[in-house]
Amino acid sequence: MKYIFETIKFYDDNVDEYYKNTINLQETNWINKFLSYIWENSTILDLGCWFWRDTNLFQKKWCNAYWIDFSKNMINKAKWLYPKCHFYAMNMLKLEFESNFFHWVWANASLLHLNKKDINLALLEIDRVLKSKWIIYILLKEWNWEGVTNDDRYNKSKKFYSYYTQDELKGIINKLNYEILDFSINVEKTDDYSDKWKLYLIARKN
Repeated sequence: MKYIFETIKFYDDNVDEYYKNTINLQETNWINKFLSYIWENSTILDLGCWFWRDTNLFQKKWCNAYWIDFSKNMINKAKWLYPKCHFYAMNMLKLEFESNFFHWVWANASLLHLNKKDINLALLEIDRVLKSKWIIYILLKEWNWEGVTNDDRYNKSKKFYSYYTQDELKGIINKLNYEILDFSINVEKTDDYSDKWKLYLIARKN
């Protein structure tokens, strides 16, 4: 899958600059919403964890967190920052966990790096490892397009994106027979780094 390797190379090559640019960018409102579902001793998967920025907050909630990312350099950066924690370089299309293992899955701007064929494979893997009646969070970007882009912020390094319409995302989740608990679109551009249109979703596995 050439397009995935291009995206992995982007993150491997730009890990330090990416860390500097994004360490303080968090979806605070949605993190707080997600935190409202979490309690002690539950188990969470951060799918595409970068350097542990988001689930740092979940860990403080005393949940058992597992962090995975395609990029080995991102994982190595996370291990360097937090040497006592456990991170895994892992393919989200083939999760190396037992079935029905997690209570929660946090997929914050990670599934958007898969094409629209492969996102279905990833969601089936998520469905396999997620316990029945438990929760997934997804952030994607809104539009109707997929392809490789050159990121001017990182010397035109290449990165693959898939964009989704609201109906498209809802259709994918409904096909899995998940109950959508919360859904919204953000239309605010808060800084030069953030994209304007983002789709947020929290859903429960039936």
